[in-house]
Amino acid sequence: MALSFRTIQDKSLSNGASFTFDFGDTIQQFIVGPAYFKLSYGEDHNYEFSKMALTLANSQTGTSVQTSVTAILEDDDHSINLGESYISLSAIGVVGSGRDYTVQLGTQPNVPSGATETRICDNASPTVQNYAVMMSGFSMAYSTEIHRFWSAKTVLTSSDKQDDGLYASITGYCKNDDNAETDENSFNLIGLTTAAASKDQKEPLLLLIKRWKGQSSSGNVSIDFSNELESGYVIDKALVFISDFSVYYGDRTGSTDHEITGIGAGCKTWTGPGQKTVTLTQPHAFVWQTGFGDDKQDDSNSYVELLIVVTQRLP
Repeated sequence: MALSFRTIQDKSLSNGASFTFDFGDTIQQFIVGPAYFKLSYGEDHNYEFSKMALTLANSQTGTSVQTSVTAILEDDDHSINLGESYISLSAIGVVGSGRDYTVQLGTQPNVPSGATETRICDNASPTVQNYAVMMSGFSMAYSTEIHRFWSAKTVLTSSDKQDDGLYASITGYCKNDDNAETDENSFNLIGLTTAAASKDQKEPLLLLIKRWKGQSSSGNVSIDFSNELESGYVIDKALVFISDFSVYYGDRTGSTDHEITGIGAGCKTWTGPGQKTVTLTQPHAFVWQTGFGDDKQDDSNSYVELLIVVTQRLP
């Protein structure tokens, strides 16, 4: 058994929005999730809001997984411009022959907002050392009418239960400044647990995981793994996943209600292999409208929470 990391970074959704991850060997388990998304009506358009959604549909064939992306941003008369919408994806595959329980991956679709204690995957064995839950998709919508837009917010928490598995709770919604919240909210979740490769825990951990939460719309962020890496080791592969995000318009004109040109969150690109740090390119959550005011997110109230997953090797 081996771990295989794959990624696509900052790709347009205009050409069919289908991406292939070739893991190079027989796939036992896999997960795919966004590191970054941008949904836009188009740079010269701003409209009201009825629904935003991002869905990944995966199909496995041989050594490959094909991921089709469905992106929605709409009101009652207008829809998303896929040519000005983008995504970055991260994928983990457990590949090869033989059964190995040191990594367990799982997917749980259509989890409603407010759901607690949703089981995501089994525990790795013999003893879980690291675990993480991430969003692989979302849908937040008004069922009956359109609204102007103030904010979007998701909150994802996870817990690992010994001898039972990995669990998660999530809430999420969009709203305007009259607190009219979207009433149809659901999420697709992915998760992983990892254990030491031997009972005496003398072998290096297969996966190292760190969490970053913040807003850096104009600068890069370095995630230091020096304390987590084995002595003398460096990062081999690095992936980034969105855990959750929160984005608010600022109160520039006395009203927080706005229309939307585009919205998104995450980290477009990153580097790390061969180093002891992963450098994230401007990780943040964002929303904006063109035209009146050219308003955008309030950075003091907006953030994205990312999970950075790496493997390690000797240089």
